[in-house]
This record gives sequence, C-alpha cells and structure tokens, in this order.
Amino acid sequence: MTTVTQPLLPGMAAAAPKKTRRKPKAVAPVIDPLCVDKAVDRYRPGSRKLGDTAALFGVDLGEDAHDADADVDAAGLLTHRMWLRSQLPTAELRALCADRRYPDRIARDWVALGRMSLGELHAAQAGWFREQSESFAQYLRRESGEKQREAQRAEEEFGLGDEGAATARREAEELLARADSVSSEWPLRPVVAS
Repeated sequence: MTTVTQPLLPGMAAAAPKKTRRKPKAVAPVIDPLCVDKAVDRYRPGSRKLGDTAALFGVDLGEDAHDADADVDAAGLLTHRMWLRSQLPTAELRALCADRRYPDRIARDWVALGRMSLGELHAAQAGWFREQSESFAQYLRRESGEKQREAQRAEEEFGLGDEGAATARREAEELLARADSVSSEWPLRPVVAS
C-alpha cells in the first residue's frame, strides 16, 4: 500500500511516498500435500515434485502442467487422494507400502492422518514443516563442511592457489548461505523483494 500526501498549499512540496506493508492474516486450515507426503512417507525414493507425487496417487496433471490453475487443481486432487488413502484399512495400507522402508510406521501414520481434524492437521503440518526445514538446513551444513574438507585436502595436496580448492570453498560458502536462508515459517513464508 502506498500513501501519498498532497501539499497543503500551492508551492509546498508533497511529502515523499510512504510504503507500508500489511502483515498477512493467519490462514488456516491449509493442507499442503508436499508437507504431508514428506511426513508420512519420509523415506520414499524419488522426486517430490507435484507431477511425480501426483502420479503416485493417480492424479494426471495433463497438458497444462505448471500452469497455476492446473497446478492448484492437481494439488487439490492430490490432497483428496491422500485423504482417501488415509481411510483405507491398515492391512491395505501396509500392502501398499510393503516395498518401503518402515511399512508399519507408514501405515500407522496414514491411519493417524485420517483421524485428524482439519485444525489438528494444520497444526501438525506446521510442526512437520519446521522439522523438515531444520533437517534440510542441517543437510546443507553437512554438505558445506564436506566441501570445506575437500578444499582443505586440495590446498594441502596442490597448494593454496589451487583452482579446485577455490571452487570447493565457494561451493561450501554457497551451501552455508542456503542453509542460513532456510525458513521454517509455514504456511505463509516471507518474500524478500529485490
């Protein structure tokens, strides 16, 4: 929102425009299929992109994939399919994830998900997202540390001016910057305007 003050008298300068930012109101309940998928089936191999996850649940994105309206429709259908899965009997859930790591836990988590109210699910997702974000930031920090060690080994072996060591140090710094920028705010995340 921009506010511009008009001059009181002719010849007076107008006050400079003043930008204010409204804080968004709380949004609830939100169902985030990516967050739910990661929480319930944490060790599932493969991509977590909308198209890939939707395909696992029998949702076809069609020709309009990556169009905002089509993606919203697909996310809604995916969420519905996830809810349907959560209503399956435990034995059927176990059979669906028999090839996965920890199939009993996955089946138990689907059942628990199906018993949650929308408010409980919203609150659970906030916690899951926070855990997922913290875990991702820790992963990036570990990777940064590995790049630092790689740079140190290259410097010891080839000298301080080694291009490989410089590249590894730069990559380590980038990974650390990414780790520091990971946000655990959910469902609305701040956007930094450039």
